[in-house]
Amino acid sequence: MLKRHVYSTSEGLYDFIASELECYSEKTRPQHICLSGGSTPKALFKYITAGEYRNRINWRNLHFWWGDERCVPVASSESNFGEAKRLLFDQVDMPDNQLHPIVTTGREVENACFSGSECEQALDHFLSELAHMLEANSPIHDALAYPKFDWILLGVGEDGHTASLFPDDFNYSEQASAILVKKPGTDEFRISLSANCISAAKRVSYLATGKSKAKVLAEIFGHAPSAKTYPAALIRSNYGETDYYLDADAAELLIKC
Repeated sequence: MLKRHVYSTSEGLYDFIASELECYSEKTRPQHICLSGGSTPKALFKYITAGEYRNRINWRNLHFWWGDERCVPVASSESNFGEAKRLLFDQVDMPDNQLHPIVTTGREVENACFSGSECEQALDHFLSELAHMLEANSPIHDALAYPKFDWILLGVGEDGHTASLFPDDFNYSEQASAILVKKPGTDEFRISLSANCISAAKRVSYLATGKSKAKVLAEIFGHAPSAKTYPAALIRSNYGETDYYLDADAAELLIKC
């Protein structure tokens, strides 16, 4: 059964996630957290920097990664890492070497897309970073091992996608930890963690706010036939918790589900 937690306001949801980050930051070893892009994380970042969590979280005990990224320069407003850095990490005591962006190099032109070869180079770099994480944090060293994030935060797209894994357009059995994808119906390249890599995490949490997410969440929790193709319904942690954290607007159609 899918587990959901509904908060009366989006601020209540942000407060819970921030408090969980504080708890992770107090653990005895460094924690590896994976973030998503989109409007909900941006609002979360603003909530953290505007309040007491800005100083309460021990940022030096946290490593941050990203579940997916557009192949654009960090300076672009479309960059998940770039927006997180501007809204959050530039404003807290966060060591740069504990941030692990997917796209780190490329033409420094605002909103310029990378070429296919540049995207492939970024993917190779990210796969190398993930391999180093696996080697440093996991006792398992076989060819099919995946880095085990302590916590992966994901969004829920209005079409049921999560990270950059889209309905009817992703391979659930893909063995690589990360893949290069093209957003369906566009020429936009993205790099995404694979479903298998996400499923290897100790904890997976889906965050959704706003009325625009109500329909897709009703389909997911109502087990609609369409949801059988939704990555946001299918991808779960194989080793720990998988939960959906929603505000009241996103959950408004779930009463009967």
